[in-house]
Amino acid sequence: AMFMTRNYGRLNLPMTIEGTVGLPKDSITTVQVTNMLATLAGVPIELDANIGFGTDKTYIEAMAEIPQWEVSLVLQEYVSHFIPEVEMFKTDATVSLLAACFGHYDHRTGKLPSFSAAVSVPESYLKYEGLDTDMKFTLEANLANDEEDRIMVDLTKATVMSDGLEASVSGSTPDILNEDPFFKVDADITATLDSLVRFFPEDMGIHAT
Repeated sequence: AMFMTRNYGRLNLPMTIEGTVGLPKDSITTVQVTNMLATLAGVPIELDANIGFGTDKTYIEAMAEIPQWEVSLVLQEYVSHFIPEVEMFKTDATVSLLAACFGHYDHRTGKLPSFSAAVSVPESYLKYEGLDTDMKFTLEANLANDEEDRIMVDLTKATVMSDGLEASVSGSTPDILNEDPFFKVDADITATLDSLVRFFPEDMGIHAT
């Protein structure tokens, strides 16, 4: 697929789509998507959906999944063309995402159907060429909307581990799109100062014992 950008010109991203799209007989126009597998720039996306187009409402029943997205592939093969600095990062991280959407979209009020999503990154390493140590991290997060279309985000757990550093963070917000969202955060951090010095460039002259 060819994409045009203002700052970086044309971006040619490989894309494939396989699956079945049907138009079953119903009282309203209905589109059925079955066993669809799409890949865009190495990101796999699986989709099953039923969409019914009514006069006042559109009914949506959909499940989408990104089973394992290899972060390094996207960074090295595509992002590095317009952000060269990402080549200094090395990681084996994979991102999994599961999303669901059920209910009606109301054309008059703009009310959304119920939707939810879960994101997971299993324990992975991250290395920056300018540092002499690796870092391990994990991530588990969820989001969903409520009856008032507020989008709730729950950071179940995020961890970072390296020599001299262990950090675990969890948190949540009941309305991430609010102009002044409220966040509840819990953190547990253990650090050894002399080990943390390696995260700073030598020319900064930072030392600790």
